[in-house]
Amino acid sequence: MRAMFSHPAILFLWIQSTSGWMHPKCQIYDSGEDLGDFLKWTCNYLPRHGEHCTAACEDVTAIEEDLLGLPPNINTICISMKHGENRSMSLGFFSQFQDLEYLYIEGCLTQILPTGNSHLPNLQHMYLIDKWGTGSGCCDCHIGPHTFRNIVKLCDLTIQGYRLTAMAPDVFHGIPQLQRFIISEPCVEDWSEVLCRIMNIKSLIELKIKAPEIQSLNQSNCSILNTKESMKPVFNNLALSDFSFGEITHIEEGALAWLQNLTRLTGAFSQEVHLRLPLSGIQQIQYFSCSGSNDIDFECICDVVFLLSIKEIYLANANIRSLSMSSVELCTGLEYMYSNGLGSVHPSPHLKWNFISSLKNLNQLNIVFLRDKNPEICSFQKQPITWLTKLTFLINIQTLFAKQFSCLVTLQYLDLTQNLISNIEDFAFLGLTNLESLDITSNKITQINANTFFGLHSLTWLDLRNNPLIHNIEAMSFTHLTSLRQVFLGQVNNPLTEPVIKLNLTLIFGAILSQLTHLYISSAMRPMQLVIGSSITSKQNLSLQLKGHTRSADIIFHNLTKLEVLEMYHCRIFSLEGSLTKDFKSLKTLYLHIENIYNVFYSFTEPLSSLKYLILPQFQIFCSCDNAWLITWAKGYSQVEVIMLTPYTHPVMYALEDLICLLDNGIDTPNFVRYTEANCTTEVGFVLFAATGLGVLFFKLVVLVHNLAGPYLLPLYHITLGWLSEAMRSNTRGRYHYDAFVSYSGKDERWVVEELLPNLEQRGPPFLRLCLHSRDFQLGKDIVENITDSLYRSRHTVCLVSRHYLRSNWCSLEMKLATSRLQVEQRDILLLVFLEKIPPRQLSAHHRLARLVKTRTYLDWPQDPHQHQAFWDRLWAKLSAA
Repeated sequence: MRAMFSHPAILFLWIQSTSGWMHPKCQIYDSGEDLGDFLKWTCNYLPRHGEHCTAACEDVTAIEEDLLGLPPNINTICISMKHGENRSMSLGFFSQFQDLEYLYIEGCLTQILPTGNSHLPNLQHMYLIDKWGTGSGCCDCHIGPHTFRNIVKLCDLTIQGYRLTAMAPDVFHGIPQLQRFIISEPCVEDWSEVLCRIMNIKSLIELKIKAPEIQSLNQSNCSILNTKESMKPVFNNLALSDFSFGEITHIEEGALAWLQNLTRLTGAFSQEVHLRLPLSGIQQIQYFSCSGSNDIDFECICDVVFLLSIKEIYLANANIRSLSMSSVELCTGLEYMYSNGLGSVHPSPHLKWNFISSLKNLNQLNIVFLRDKNPEICSFQKQPITWLTKLTFLINIQTLFAKQFSCLVTLQYLDLTQNLISNIEDFAFLGLTNLESLDITSNKITQINANTFFGLHSLTWLDLRNNPLIHNIEAMSFTHLTSLRQVFLGQVNNPLTEPVIKLNLTLIFGAILSQLTHLYISSAMRPMQLVIGSSITSKQNLSLQLKGHTRSADIIFHNLTKLEVLEMYHCRIFSLEGSLTKDFKSLKTLYLHIENIYNVFYSFTEPLSSLKYLILPQFQIFCSCDNAWLITWAKGYSQVEVIMLTPYTHPVMYALEDLICLLDNGIDTPNFVRYTEANCTTEVGFVLFAATGLGVLFFKLVVLVHNLAGPYLLPLYHITLGWLSEAMRSNTRGRYHYDAFVSYSGKDERWVVEELLPNLEQRGPPFLRLCLHSRDFQLGKDIVENITDSLYRSRHTVCLVSRHYLRSNWCSLEMKLATSRLQVEQRDILLLVFLEKIPPRQLSAHHRLARLVKTRTYLDWPQDPHQHQAFWDRLWAKLSAA
């Protein structure tokens, strides 16, 4: 350890160890290390290789002071200045890092000084980014004429948010190898201020300029352009040129003659300015993007397209009503066209879609915001359209008619998202034999018929998310899509009359189910049951995503031996067992979002031989020693990374040591690790001590049990006596004093007196005799003894379940004793009567009762008075039977 004093008032401490370097302002990362969230959007994408490392420095106030002490073998330095700090910087400071290739500085500097006598022999990439801006919105940084001249290998320079007028006119001249230059938001209104600083960089291969403040493109008044010779192009090696402006109000003749060819031009142009583009001196534009509020006719657009040999246009202000075969005659060279037109304001019912026939080089067409409910694309076509491969419509279509796209024989991609499609006629896509991708998300489709997608033999990708599929998906709907690989079914939502959404995937997909690689199914928040036939075995590595309250999970995942990724959202599964994962031999990532509390059995992980990540958001388990193995497995099985997340909108990871569990009382939630250590760990020393000291402790144990558990010994005696009597007697009727013991909450006694007693005890013959705690318990006798004695002197036990019942500790004890007797006698002696509807979530906290509801038939007290008689008939018949 060493200490270095770089300033009288500042002490920097750095430590070198086997794991790297520690620094007060910077984090040091090796070449193969992930930077994580630290400067994620700035430094993480920069390449790192070899034995070099990256320094990511945050909240820097003074670069030369805060970065002192960094190791010399730095390859990449990323600096984030503290907001509001403005300091000068000398490039010579970085000469101590002879391997430095990437320098990223985020913030505003007042001055950048040259390297001086120092050298940066390997610096190739430099980024100066002011993303916050100062009071005026720009960074006023003084940069002199020779600042970058000695960085001999600098080939990539990006400057964003720095005011160009604060820099010397020849600040970028003389950089010998500069090939890629990006100027973004230079805070100038005069086009000449940009040109004067780039004209002498003849080595450029890529030039990008984004200057939204510039409104006029004039000829430069730089001295370098004052001769006729200067009007010739000066960038002979330029392969990519991208200019982006705001609203351009004027273009002077010859303003861009020095460039001639543009890769990309973006801006807001009126129709008048639009027509002046060919006079600017530009000979060709590859991609032209025009936005704004002005209405430009397509005939004017095509004039410019023809004169400038434009291949791709993006139009956000074109008059789609002017689209016709005649208006696009000069646009025949177009390969891509995006038109965000005015049709949303001005309906275009008479739009002639035959304009596509004139654009014989067009392979991609996007038409959005057009009010045309029935685009008759193919009704005008006498010959098939063999050039269009991608088509996007956002034009408020409501119905897709049969053979609507039949002329688009080479179409490969069709995007119909966010329309108003509610009905798709059979054979609507007939003729699209080459279509590979179909996106119909965010529409109003309610039903999929067997012939909805007929004819799409080449389709590999189908997206139906965000459609209210409230009717059944017909059988065999996808079976003829023999090339289908990825399917997204969203919001499957059968009518509310069906309590559970049932999908037989084998019936819907047939044999192609084994070929799928991605399958997404959502039932929103409704219960869903999926079935995959046993004859289907996946031939591909399948990624399956389920969203909803899924049931019968072990049936869903049958035979998915090639499944690699499984994501389940908002599911209800009460136990994770090996029956669910038995075929997951290839599974690598498992995401389980289970909303209820559950148990995890050891057999669940046994088949997961390829598992790498187990992600458990909202992880809730019971406090049980049956789950204790999970702690040892998660800590000791290094092949699998277990990730637990909080159930918040922005989930946060937490450690296994912080996991809580739920006790049987449904209230207490202790720490699971401490619970297992206290209740589920057997120490060898303790076992030996207990074995040798058993004789000594036996007498004390008897006394202790008598003092602490005396009131419970007699109930235990009665339970044991009941077991023995049941085993020794064949005739059980004679020993019972009551026909039924009624377990109920005192708050429900009014119902017992007014409803139960009149309809059971006063009805006969035979007349039933019920045991009620308020009437038949012996006075002065222990309550537990009274309960046990009455329960075993009754042929049946009737539990009147209500919310009051679930909150009563005495009722809970009666339920435990009744279920214990049920397990021993193995006879139908326990009856459940629900006096009110109880949500499953509330019922699941009472495990004994929840298990009984799953395995036994029970009675609900009907709310309709006309059904009361049938209820009493069933209950009386059950209790009166021998």
